[in-house]
Amino acid sequence: MGLVGDVVEIEIDDKTTVPVFQLANLLDLDPRRVQQLSGEDVVAKADRGSYYLARSVRGNVSYLRDRVPHSGKGRGNYGTEHVRLISAKANLAELEEMEKRGELTLVDQVEAAAFDAARKAQEALISIPDRLAAVVAAETDPTAVHKLMEKEILVVCSMLAKVAEEEGDPQ
Repeated sequence: MGLVGDVVEIEIDDKTTVPVFQLANLLDLDPRRVQQLSGEDVVAKADRGSYYLARSVRGNVSYLRDRVPHSGKGRGNYGTEHVRLISAKANLAELEEMEKRGELTLVDQVEAAAFDAARKAQEALISIPDRLAAVVAAETDPTAVHKLMEKEILVVCSMLAKVAEEEGDPQ
């Protein structure tokens, strides 16, 4: 034993092992936390109750470096990913709230409404000749035929506008 201030040199290589309580003391952790970190491959377990000292210290330093947000060193993934996660959760909550207030419509609902509107428009347009055939056949004046057709097309457009307005109304 030396006096206070004396330096004791010991040889540490990748094969040097220490018991869990010594590694826990060195890393300022609980022995149970050292075991948990071993399960996460942060510290290197040698045998039952013992750990490789150098690999475990390097692994713990790397683990802590990755958890520091915006450290500028290491990967810094934890901080960046944590911010992204919080932002994504906030965006999702905002979208859910907008949906509850009726300010947001699901794509499936929009697609179904568009299909329905297109089908109704098709049916209304296809039915024009059936409704006008007899009237137009009896008419000899081209201006009168034009007005009849225009009137019928406006009726169909008005009906489609009314359907679109009803389907767009959230009530």
